[in-house]
Amino acid sequence: MNLDAWRLRQIHANVLNIAQDNHDVLEPMGQDALTMALAGG
Repeated sequence: MNLDAWRLRQIHANVLNIAQDNHDVLEPMGQDALTMALAGG
């Protein structure tokens, strides 16, 4: 397995967990901010 792909999947899972835990905090940021965070931008 590609280590980078595995690491990215773990980061993605962590971001999703954080987003669920802090939905009220992240909601005003909007989808673009979350997308950029996932893209590493």
